[in-house]
Amino acid sequence: MSIKTITKQGLKIERKFTRQGINPLEEVEYETKSSKITEPDGTIIFQMDNIEAPKSWSQLAIDIAASKYFKRAQVPTPEGRETSVKQMVSRVSSTIRQFGEENNYFETKEDAQAFEDELNYMLINQMGAFNSPVWFNVGLFHKYGIIGNKPGTYFYNLKTDQVEECEDSYSHPQASACFIQKIEDSLDSIYELITNESKIFKFGSGTGTNFSSLRGVEEPLSGGGKSSGLMSYLRILDRSAAAVKSGGITRRAAKMCVLDMDHPEIEDYIMWKVKEEDKVQALIAAGYTSDFNGEAYQTVSGQNSNNSVMIPDKFMKTVIEDKDWPTIERTTKKIRKTYKARDLMKMISEAAWRCADPGVMFYDTMNKWNVCADTEHIHSTNPCAEFVFLDGTACNLASINLMKLMNEDVFDIESFRHACKIFIIAQEIIVDLASYPIQIIAKRSHDLRPLGLGHANLGTLLMTQSIPYDSEKGRAIATAITAILTGHAYKISAEIAAIRGSFPDYEKNKGSMMRVMSMHREAAYKIDVRHCPSYLLDAAREDWDQVVELGEKYGFRNAQATVLAPTGCLVGNSLVPTENGLVRLKNLGNPRGDQWQDTSFEVMTDEGPRKATKFYINGMAKTRTIKTSSGYEIQGTEQHKIKVLNPENKEFVWKKVSDVKEGDIVPLAMNTLFGKTQEVLLPPIPELHWNCDFELKTPKNMSESLAEIIGYFMGDGSLHSKGLRFCVSNEDIDVVEHLGKIIKNLFNKDIKVSQCKGYKEVAINSVPLTMWWDACGFSKIKPSEEHYGKGYKPYIPEAILHTNSKDIYSAFLRGLFEADGTITVGNPSFSTVNKEFSEEIKTLLLCLGYPTTTKIDVSGWGKSALYVLRLKNISYNEYFMKNISFIGKRKINKVNLNRSLQTGNRDYVYLSEETVDEVAPVGNSHRDVVLVSLKRHGAIPRERIISIYQDTQNPKLLRALQFFYDTIESNDDGGIQPTYDLSVPENVTYVANGFVSHNTIALLMGCDTTGIEPEFSLIKWKKLAGGGHFKIINASIEKALQKLNYDEIEIKEIIDYISENGNIEHAPYIKKEHIPIFDCANKNPGGSRFIEPMGHVKMMATVQPFVSGAISKTVNLPNEATVKDIQDIYFQAWRLGLKDIALYRDGCKLSQPLNTKLEQEKSSSVMERGTQKKLPYKRKGITIATKISGNKIFLRTGEYIDGKIGEIFIDMHKAGSSYKSLLNCFAIAVSTGLQYGVPLEKYVEMFTFTRFEPSGLTDHPNIKSATSVIDFIFRVLGMEYLDRTDFVHVPPKLHPEIQDLPKKSKEESKKSETQAKLLNDTLASKEKHLSNMLGDAPLCDQCGHTTIRNGSCYKCLNCGNSMGCS
Repeated sequence: MSIKTITKQGLKIERKFTRQGINPLEEVEYETKSSKITEPDGTIIFQMDNIEAPKSWSQLAIDIAASKYFKRAQVPTPEGRETSVKQMVSRVSSTIRQFGEENNYFETKEDAQAFEDELNYMLINQMGAFNSPVWFNVGLFHKYGIIGNKPGTYFYNLKTDQVEECEDSYSHPQASACFIQKIEDSLDSIYELITNESKIFKFGSGTGTNFSSLRGVEEPLSGGGKSSGLMSYLRILDRSAAAVKSGGITRRAAKMCVLDMDHPEIEDYIMWKVKEEDKVQALIAAGYTSDFNGEAYQTVSGQNSNNSVMIPDKFMKTVIEDKDWPTIERTTKKIRKTYKARDLMKMISEAAWRCADPGVMFYDTMNKWNVCADTEHIHSTNPCAEFVFLDGTACNLASINLMKLMNEDVFDIESFRHACKIFIIAQEIIVDLASYPIQIIAKRSHDLRPLGLGHANLGTLLMTQSIPYDSEKGRAIATAITAILTGHAYKISAEIAAIRGSFPDYEKNKGSMMRVMSMHREAAYKIDVRHCPSYLLDAAREDWDQVVELGEKYGFRNAQATVLAPTGCLVGNSLVPTENGLVRLKNLGNPRGDQWQDTSFEVMTDEGPRKATKFYINGMAKTRTIKTSSGYEIQGTEQHKIKVLNPENKEFVWKKVSDVKEGDIVPLAMNTLFGKTQEVLLPPIPELHWNCDFELKTPKNMSESLAEIIGYFMGDGSLHSKGLRFCVSNEDIDVVEHLGKIIKNLFNKDIKVSQCKGYKEVAINSVPLTMWWDACGFSKIKPSEEHYGKGYKPYIPEAILHTNSKDIYSAFLRGLFEADGTITVGNPSFSTVNKEFSEEIKTLLLCLGYPTTTKIDVSGWGKSALYVLRLKNISYNEYFMKNISFIGKRKINKVNLNRSLQTGNRDYVYLSEETVDEVAPVGNSHRDVVLVSLKRHGAIPRERIISIYQDTQNPKLLRALQFFYDTIESNDDGGIQPTYDLSVPENVTYVANGFVSHNTIALLMGCDTTGIEPEFSLIKWKKLAGGGHFKIINASIEKALQKLNYDEIEIKEIIDYISENGNIEHAPYIKKEHIPIFDCANKNPGGSRFIEPMGHVKMMATVQPFVSGAISKTVNLPNEATVKDIQDIYFQAWRLGLKDIALYRDGCKLSQPLNTKLEQEKSSSVMERGTQKKLPYKRKGITIATKISGNKIFLRTGEYIDGKIGEIFIDMHKAGSSYKSLLNCFAIAVSTGLQYGVPLEKYVEMFTFTRFEPSGLTDHPNIKSATSVIDFIFRVLGMEYLDRTDFVHVPPKLHPEIQDLPKKSKEESKKSETQAKLLNDTLASKEKHLSNMLGDAPLCDQCGHTTIRNGSCYKCLNCGNSMGCS
């Protein structure tokens, strides 16, 4: 056999993806992007701008790279840090190439360069990736000269052939993610392990240890006395792990604890976390927070490790035979206690049912596949359980993205093999390049050289190819691909061994190694030929044939090679600021064109201009109309999102149009004009030979003078068959003269002035001008084809908008305000009977920096609605008069220009407490005024913020001043309207009508799966720039439906159904036989299907024979699963040959958000300690008026949406000020208690029958006497809100004064009940779906956001943090 890659000098590297002399990093299209990661309350924990990243990279990928992997200091660049993905990739690949070249891995320099280029290509194009420590550390010394401190780590010196201590941190960087350590039964060994674990956690990695060597409690000590036992030390180790954040800021410590089944403390170990969960439950019930990082979980032990039991075949057989199982003392070897084996197995299953731990490892299966059995047996794994190897070893991980290797419907085997080769060579080079935190691990890593190459996106691949995950075909394809992965990896390892020799311990373990290789090869010939494509099957068998042949000849360079590790729309008239001016949304594309249309222009967003890449026609859709108190409106579909203000932290957050409520504060973008001024060419004069108007001329392009005339025309002009007419007040002679001059200059025509009743008419008589005016689009719009007479609709012509000119916009507004404007209380205002026109003018003014209010009056013509727009307050007048103004002096002289801090009335800016402290610290001259304003209004006057900005030049203030903050007044049905949208991929945002609007369509993109995980659900979350997430449809669905030959209309309706309902089971058009293709790891909302637990187990079992290590994967079980179900799965996993298995039953952890019945009950009755439940802005309540011994008493209440009481107000007629103040303070105290969770029952029990004056008879229909005002109040509240009648004199009946109120009919009542039930069912379904998605996932320890299960670890949806070792 000819093996081309083997030479005496080194490896030959063929180019697959690159060309000689061309750097692949320079062939990628880059964009400048930003990264922002926030805590759930909006607090920014990481922010970086001007990041150079590939255009194809997602925001989450950019966030991970920038926040975790970019070197933040000491980089020899002007910025002093890494700012580009290109820099990060280059430092890693060039360092690996350099070390490999120095140590003769490559035949020639050209081969070394080819290796670096191919690796660069795959990394920058996301075809594969290394584990985190490689990105953290590799290349900092070789690329930047960064050395760091002496870290106390070790490396294998190839020149001296021995382990030596590192002199610095980065010349031999820490690069391994997975460690397995050993512990001896001594205090020195225990505390050495604590030290070594701390080092590993610090460098961003994870470690596992089998603790079975430690003696049990009460076993004798050599110096006398009894041992405190294993569990006491496990608690110490757990606390140590909690104190060391892995990687400094990367994640919590990643740790695996393992115990053999014959250990004396096996029962306490199995039940450890169960008992701790009981404590947590009690703490949560007492009011402590339930999230993983809260006080409840931080108080108990056992929360910083994954726990597993090591089970031998002998134990499983003992269970089957129902025999006894002894536990053995470690010092005396005597039997400590005997259990029924079945009782222990049931205990393990019950513990896993309760809290998902312990996991199970199968000792004999692990060691059956042990390639180094002649060195020692395997006793433990890393925390995620994929690295299954000897004690004192480490593994660096990498993963290949399978979806990048799909070519149409065919898997590109040769590209896959090439990727395997490049990554295996890179990982092999890293072994001796790297350092290790422990001396023995440095030695064993050199001697055994284990690697961990894996693949990702298998679940996505299967769904896109319309193959059910839980099917024979799905398993066959997964098996073949994994067989090729491991087979080709070992093939390359043998080729490297031919050049550099096999791993030092190979000869000792040759028999074990070749026995296991033969087992792999034998398994390749057992792959199901009925369901596996022949080209995959042939490739797998070919690779394993070569592995055995080359292994016999050259041996292998690496003992292990592979593991499987976790690695709405708006309506068309919305005005959008673009680089081409303000443009109506529908005009940004062709409304009659394709549904998806490519675009390439910039639009304004809340983060500045960004490129829009798609225009989308959504079609006719149900809409909502949102209106603010100042009259701003936006109309969009219910699913569309706009940004509103979070009242707690003053950050902008997304909210669906359907969820926007009265009282919400919305930021409206001002000063959004950007880009260059556009020249707008106008048509020529029509040639009318029958009309001899030889004097007329017309302008060739839009100008300020023409815009001013158009503005006046739209305000008070009209078009007639003979020309144009303008109406001017009799008082404004200067306006007539001004119009005459402009018209003469523009059209070379003299005006004709006629006196009419109450005004002067200015006319331009010219038929060609009339036709030209109409041809330019300057005429008003007919309300309908049949319309005749007055009532034509004014609008802003496209020729004005397209200029993108502040001067032309201002000139148009000047003419408009002169024609139809006035001065109201010193403020410029403008009136129109056309609502749409008033909204466009409001948006145009806001775009130029002028917020307005709208008042609706009644017009004098026809008594129709008159929309009066007025500048928000006097503070804007000077700016308005400088840039827009009026034409005539009469109106100019009436404008109030008297400025003071009071002129900015009702114009507030919202700042976070941190920003306030930053810009107005203690001692600052502004601070007292600011604090008073915050106390009264929760915000600060704009004029004050401008003054502070002038003093501080703080950019946070400048950003805050770019928005006008308004309050939502209504959210009404907008009817069925044609709707459109834009795709702005960079930050999924654009400004429309001043509102910060969401670009939904940019998020219809795919999400990856890891290892051999299936698709998690049909609905996923996509990370947004600036923080937050958005629900998206799994992109695999559309690809699968296309492959199944559904047409475009069917696909759209199916996807729309999924978007609305969350499942596909009842979607239109879907065929019954196709439904299993879309089964996911969890039930989808409203659906019943999911991948059964044994579907996961079978997939793992078919793949396991082709993995050197094991598979990091959690088997998900529904909440209703029983202990017996878990026990059955353990037995099936053992019989099918799995090395280890971890289970998770939905809802078994109290840290699981929005899930368990306990949490649901708690949320309705118990509030978290120190948390105020806010009352709605507009709320209902009751008002009670009565007399107590002649003293008039008023009681009013405020209620939550669910009708529960949240506040009270007490007033007493003709009482003294002191007495009334006491009642007021008492009411405030009670209201505060109610809002912080004090039950009303407690107040009723405490204050009824309280005695003091006034007391006596009342005129209340139910409570006829009271011992005091307080007694009366709480009797009434108890009766009204608690249905208490024990202290009521007359049982409640329908009061006479409200008997005449209309009652709901039976049909209406039934309809209301049905709607309420539907709403509750929908909310419950969504809550359950979120619960299923999250599992027991804790909140992210880096940013505090939601995480999801990722193999045996957790992955953050916000910052990408992996809370595990890999």
